[in-house]
Amino acid sequence: MKKVLITGSKGVVGKILTKGLNKFYYLFSVDLPEFDVRSYETIVKLSKGKDSIIHLAWNTKRENGNAIKEDPDNTTMCKNIYSAALENKVPRVIISSSVHATNYESLIKQGIVSVKEELDSLKVYGRHKRFLEKEGKKYASRGLEVICVRLGGICGEHEKPWMGLKRDGLAYPDLINLFKACIDADVVLDNYSLIYGVSKNGESLFDLSNHFNWKPQFNAIEFYNLFD
Repeated sequence: MKKVLITGSKGVVGKILTKGLNKFYYLFSVDLPEFDVRSYETIVKLSKGKDSIIHLAWNTKRENGNAIKEDPDNTTMCKNIYSAALENKVPRVIISSSVHATNYESLIKQGIVSVKEELDSLKVYGRHKRFLEKEGKKYASRGLEVICVRLGGICGEHEKPWMGLKRDGLAYPDLINLFKACIDADVVLDNYSLIYGVSKNGESLFDLSNHFNWKPQFNAIEFYNLFD
């Protein structure tokens, strides 16, 4: 059974993945206050002997979709993960990015949104995510397998679903199966992959093609309405 380190395990996405992946892997959960991903020494110690790292940790209080400036701690945490994985020869890192890493609303007007066509994000948060994707590609050139997943909208269990989920929502089972596919893949082509994590939504215009045989099965708005 593979050993997987998951940062940000107490967040919305972290809780979903921890619960959904726990029966498939030995999961090592990392989050404050027990562990601080800003500490390189901590991450080096925790990542030894792991087969994959899922990096979700992000200071959403200081940097979210409405942020006016980047939080440097988010850069530090992500670079710590890349560097520690390389140092410890952890084969694969899976990074949580966002559909907001590009100006997808403008791209939708031109047709399907693909990672092959990019427009600068209008959000500080989105531009920061895009920067960290590019950093991942640099580490991929040094031998680390890096998968950057541009997550769509994920509704917390006690949140009220919003209309934007009709277009970019990601249902829990699709989220879990996507990360499982990323972990289980035999190889990451050219050591780097950038993919959209969006469910099979009626209004979705995202190119969901990938090399991991992942195909979403749910309509996000129908799934989240189950919480009402």
